[in-house]
Amino acid sequence: MIDSELPCSSTCLEGGPVGEFHGLGRSPARRCMPVGEWPLIDRERWHTGLREGDFLDGGPRARLRSITNSKVEKGYGRFLTFLLHRDAEAIDVVEDQTSPKVVLDYVEQLRTFGNSKATLLSRLQELHDALGVIYPEHDWTFIRTVSARIRRTAQSHNGKRARMVSADDLFALDVRLMTASKLQATPRLAAIMFRDGLVVAFLALRPIRLKNLAELMIGTTLVRAGDNCRVVLTGAQVKNGAPLEFEWPKALNSKLCQWLATHRPVLIKLRSRWARPIANALWVSSHGSPMTKQALYDRIAEVTRMGFGNSINPHLFRDIAATTLAIYDPDHVTIAAPLFGHRSFATTEKYYEQANTIEATCRYQKQVRTRRRAAVARGRAGL
Repeated sequence: MIDSELPCSSTCLEGGPVGEFHGLGRSPARRCMPVGEWPLIDRERWHTGLREGDFLDGGPRARLRSITNSKVEKGYGRFLTFLLHRDAEAIDVVEDQTSPKVVLDYVEQLRTFGNSKATLLSRLQELHDALGVIYPEHDWTFIRTVSARIRRTAQSHNGKRARMVSADDLFALDVRLMTASKLQATPRLAAIMFRDGLVVAFLALRPIRLKNLAELMIGTTLVRAGDNCRVVLTGAQVKNGAPLEFEWPKALNSKLCQWLATHRPVLIKLRSRWARPIANALWVSSHGSPMTKQALYDRIAEVTRMGFGNSINPHLFRDIAATTLAIYDPDHVTIAAPLFGHRSFATTEKYYEQANTIEATCRYQKQVRTRRRAAVARGRAGL
């Protein structure tokens, strides 16, 4: 049985400072406070910063993409949650409470929760950008100073290399899941296992971003094209603003048909207090709702953890795809750029460099093993 979508405290690995579990491995201290819960002055000034207008009277963030502004909102909401749990009254005087010491304490909490160097820098950038709009009269350069210190001293989080497997291994795991779904005791469990296998098999072949994966809608972003389907994402839906369109993997054509005809209808019929209208959402949860980004993230991490011993988060599929191309088909590695929706190969090139490191390490280890075997053989021969 592979089903941990329902709230469960017994499998949680981490509790926050307030001591309660909220979902798989999450605590209320990690919550990104929504804009609607921000202090009134913060909320009003932020909305003013987003207000559209001409060059002179438009808000400073009006011309930025909504996904970019949403990211800053989440980052600032995360900081407000930190303030709230640190001192409930501090949230009403954010400008006065946001001192260098408080920011350093915030960074330390993020580290305690296991956030990587890249995440620390992102959170600080989001905090700086939000405060610059909400309290522009204040000097927030000390946040950049903290970021610079982290860049110099914090070690990069290289744990992902240890968790990386080949794209072939990912695809094989998920085909096994879809096949094993036939052995499940109930149609619901079979549908959940088949769905999980199809989601991860699709990502192994088409590693799109988690947001776009959750937004796949039948007839809109997943459309029929002859005997196959195509994924069609507009510029507004893609991170870099460039439209992305590609064919559904042919290897998964029959599996998609099976999901739509047999398993998805089973989950659509389920109802619980969490249920929301399905509409044309491709992915359906175990309680009869469209799967959110977080639900998809949790299922992907759980399935891969059970299959490989370490969880593989959705973004790591992109590393795996580019690295697999670089190692096994270096002459065509540049196709990774359009595969990911990157405007140029420069964005993708870091994965090629990582692949060179991995390949060099493998060759070195192979040479060491060969020399050791030769030494053992000479010893046995008495040479």
